[in-house]
Amino acid sequence: MTRNSIAFFLILFLILFDFLFFNIDIIFINITLLRLFLFGLLFIYLLSFLNRNRFLMNKRMKPPLYFLTFWIIYLFISLAWTENHSNIHKGIYYLVLYSILVFLIIKLINSEKNIINANQSILLLSYLIIGIGIFEYLSGYHLSTSRYSDPRTYNSFNVDNINAVTATFYNENNYSLFLSICAPFIMIQIIKGNLITKLVNLLMLSSIFFLVIINDAKLVLAGLILQTIILLIFFKIPRLIKLTYTFVFFVLTLYIVNTGFLDEYNKAYDEIVNGYGSNYVRLNLYKSGFYMLLESNFLGVGPKNFGLNLHPELYTAEIVNPHNWWIELLAEYGVIIFIGFLALYIWILIQLYKIYRQKRITSDITFALFLSFCGFVIASVAPSSLFDFWPMWVIIGLALAIINVHYLKKEI
Repeated sequence: MTRNSIAFFLILFLILFDFLFFNIDIIFINITLLRLFLFGLLFIYLLSFLNRNRFLMNKRMKPPLYFLTFWIIYLFISLAWTENHSNIHKGIYYLVLYSILVFLIIKLINSEKNIINANQSILLLSYLIIGIGIFEYLSGYHLSTSRYSDPRTYNSFNVDNINAVTATFYNENNYSLFLSICAPFIMIQIIKGNLITKLVNLLMLSSIFFLVIINDAKLVLAGLILQTIILLIFFKIPRLIKLTYTFVFFVLTLYIVNTGFLDEYNKAYDEIVNGYGSNYVRLNLYKSGFYMLLESNFLGVGPKNFGLNLHPELYTAEIVNPHNWWIELLAEYGVIIFIGFLALYIWILIQLYKIYRQKRITSDITFALFLSFCGFVIASVAPSSLFDFWPMWVIIGLALAIINVHYLKKEI
């Protein structure tokens, strides 16, 4: 592995296991090994820029990076109309941190070799996190990062699913979303690998579906199903494997339907119509988000201010997070940022698909990332809040890195 690939692996490792090291609170920010590592890498790249006076980036990288810069400036300006400025300060700090992460990934993954190594890093850490999840389910032991680590807190969360698995994440929805991001990379290995690779990755993919079902993450499961459908339609798969994949998928779908899918749909409908339950609460959270958008003149109420601006007449069971990334974007950051992020997201999807069709050495990895983005559209509705979800920023950075490498190679 190259130095860049090792640095990327360390970033991923620290994102998942930073809790094993120190955590120092300074005012409204936390100093951890991951953050020091990111700032250290940024310092090295800035020194390199001063010495060579150039960054190897295609011109197509400018709009995404300009958008992130504009988003940071927008948060500074939002201090003029938002309440709880300490939350805005935190939002600025973390958005700067995530922007640095995206920039560094673009710089680190700067060749096809590094893209292939990045894929190996994702697979290795995915296996590890899946293994931790299976161990957690079998043993009932939760890591200190989990909201279930202290049994005395179960009742405070009003948790029905005490078998939920979180691995190194705080809650089961974030863990399930992470699994759905990794799943396409494993799917590709099932199709392209040798017999042993196929069997190992089939076991891993089965474990992902099992853990997501155990976590009762229905929207993440829907995202996994969408990824599978897109894979079967667009990816060139040998006929026998495609038939096998289709059969397994069909059996799985029948299992899901026969184990309460229709009952869950009827339950959700009943809760919304009669005004009770979690689905009713989610609907009220979404309504509150739109009220915030209107009352802020479409400018947004600011990061982490969702809970401070809930509509008083809408029952939300004391839940203060939007539980929908797209509502979170609209309510907290306003229409301008929402449109900008959506445009970036769609542009990334289009570019990834175009690169996949070029049939380069990294096409399979590119398509796996394309599937991750497709599944994320649905699965991102599951977690309570996603602004602080590091893996989301990783896949954005990795997608931009692949696009950058593709067009830099065409310029040569």
